[in-house]
Amino acid sequence: MSDFQDDEGLLRPQGEDLNSEAETEEDDAFGLTPDEMDGAAIAMPPSDYLEKHKRATPGENGELYDIQAATQEFLSDMRQDYQDDSAYDQDNREAAVEDLEFTAGDQWPADIARERDAKGLPRLTVNRLVAYIGIVLGQYRRNKASIRVLPDEAGDKDVARIRQGLIRSIEKLSKANIAYNTAHQNQVICGDGAFKIELRYSDDSAFDQDIRIVQIPNAMAVLWDRMSIDPTGKDAGHCFIEDYYTEKQFKEAFPDARVTSFDGGSVFSQGMRGQGWYEAQTVRVVEYWRVRDRMATLIMTTDGDTQDVTDLDVAVWGPTVARNPQTGQPYVRRVRLKYAEMYLSNGIELLEGPFMLPINRVPVFRVVGWEVYVGEKRNRWGLVRFLKDPQRMHNYWRSVIAEKLMKAPKAEWLAPDNAVEGREDAFRDAAGSDDPLLIYNADAGVPPQKMPPAEMEGALVQEAGMAAQDIRDVSNLHEASLGIQGNEVSGKALNARQESGEAGIQVYQDNLNSAIEESGRVINALLPYVYDTARTVRILGDDDAETIVRLNDEDGVDLNVGKYDVTITTGPSYATKRREAGEAMLNMVNAMPQLMGVTADLIVEAQDWPDADKISERLRTQLPPGLVPADDLTPEQQKARQAMEQKAQAMEQLELRGKVAEISMKENQALDYEARAKQATATAAKSLAEIDFERIKILSQVESKKLRDAMDSIRLVAEMTDTGDENYG
Repeated sequence: MSDFQDDEGLLRPQGEDLNSEAETEEDDAFGLTPDEMDGAAIAMPPSDYLEKHKRATPGENGELYDIQAATQEFLSDMRQDYQDDSAYDQDNREAAVEDLEFTAGDQWPADIARERDAKGLPRLTVNRLVAYIGIVLGQYRRNKASIRVLPDEAGDKDVARIRQGLIRSIEKLSKANIAYNTAHQNQVICGDGAFKIELRYSDDSAFDQDIRIVQIPNAMAVLWDRMSIDPTGKDAGHCFIEDYYTEKQFKEAFPDARVTSFDGGSVFSQGMRGQGWYEAQTVRVVEYWRVRDRMATLIMTTDGDTQDVTDLDVAVWGPTVARNPQTGQPYVRRVRLKYAEMYLSNGIELLEGPFMLPINRVPVFRVVGWEVYVGEKRNRWGLVRFLKDPQRMHNYWRSVIAEKLMKAPKAEWLAPDNAVEGREDAFRDAAGSDDPLLIYNADAGVPPQKMPPAEMEGALVQEAGMAAQDIRDVSNLHEASLGIQGNEVSGKALNARQESGEAGIQVYQDNLNSAIEESGRVINALLPYVYDTARTVRILGDDDAETIVRLNDEDGVDLNVGKYDVTITTGPSYATKRREAGEAMLNMVNAMPQLMGVTADLIVEAQDWPDADKISERLRTQLPPGLVPADDLTPEQQKARQAMEQKAQAMEQLELRGKVAEISMKENQALDYEARAKQATATAAKSLAEIDFERIKILSQVESKKLRDAMDSIRLVAEMTDTGDENYG
């Protein structure tokens, strides 16, 4: 790191100024003045070619570069790339064209077709391949891929959701399903399809741009870098997208082009025609995409974010750089960043360009079928390639059967020559005549005999059936996959056969999903570049519900916050999921009717009835408070809920008051009962006291009587004693 350290401790290559002319030459029109630019070619050649032709001394008008020489060298290299790429993939491309023509119905070899046509024999094309292709295409359309955006380093979940919603909106506005389906169809038929991404202005009167996913109908329109091996074309250093113009169309589209006539007798003109750039009053125009790189200065800021500060002065970004806590060195790197560059050319001049995108690959996405390498030779094919032979045999045997059946209605007669003498035409034309009467010469003695029609050979029917079975075996799509009753008896066996067919075609869906995922990454990388000003956009949720979002202002969302990754999920579309969910909900309610009381709004909402959403909204307002989150309610529903809650509260208050009054009454009754109980207790206590007093009184009287009786007895004894003494004295 010390080799890149300057006096301020910031990292930069020694002896190099970050804002030097060498770093900004791509942005300053390569040293040309505005007047010189007006007199230059239609499009400027790339900077790397201009550097090769930099003048030692400025030209007469002060030009720093030999633009014409740079342009011609660039065009020569471009044509050579085209020729080399075309030669490398020629066998695959020719076989792919044959596959496409075969699928479209051209299924008879030319020599056999001429022979049968000359003999007037039937030549049927019973194209069974369309059904098999339709099965593969239908599997994807029922289980489409959905692009998902996930927060990565310092990413925010809400920003990830908005990015994902933007991508879904881009797909809808672009009609991306057409681009995906077209690429998938070409992939299945001939093994090679593609789609691309473009930037387009929102409308003719605006400066805002939008991202669009564009179909490429012609499978052979894209010519790929011969060195690319990634199935999606991610590693391609360049690619071509062809288009063809008539002379009139070309001149209208490119009025400033120097080509005024496609005719020419020069060696160069003949060579251009030989390479296919000019053919029978048509001209080839190509989008020539290249992946280039540029030197850039990256820093890590104090908040952990990575920023490209190539075009900024050190004084601007220096204070924000994070430093190593141990060494104090700033986190600054000089790196080479990739970007995509495109020129539009007819092979002999640059018509438009350069157009640049800040992405690390060409914005064209390849969708391949099978690819197998035999040594250094690449072999590529789709579903049709190895179905052609059994399909041809099926056509042939069906044609032979038709030939036999055509001959069967023609009655054959066996007769002596004198029996039909003079009447030969009547017997020959009997099969086509409405006259039921045939007259023969009776003097012949032996009448003509009508021969029975020739029987259809069972081998012909068997061979036609075997050819049809060969198609099923090679494609691995059997009766179960085609919806035809097969030998399977149980549902388990039927599902096993269907799963076997689906596994056989999984390679096509996987490769398509990889291409869609790659396109999602490119769109995700372009979002901050395209949506870089304050604007209002529409995003889509998983249920295709639209939401309006404001970007890049004080109250809006900043798409530059954090990093985000892209993945895909596959499965049924939202409409299919909704239909299946609705059926499952009804089955659940049949089994558990009590659920209807708390899920009625959701069940109705999942149905496809007219006004199901309105019914659901009304039901939602009638649900008990707390079952539906307030955020899920519309303002009208929230008001209705508030009214219900207020009514419920009023009822609760009335009920509470009644209960309070009832409790108060019961408390008064209890107090009355308590007072009575106390009074009764007091009365009882008084009565007991009186009883005790009377008992004591009676006892006292009894005891007093006993005491008196005792005293009387004592007195009596005493008297008797006194009397006796007197007697004995």
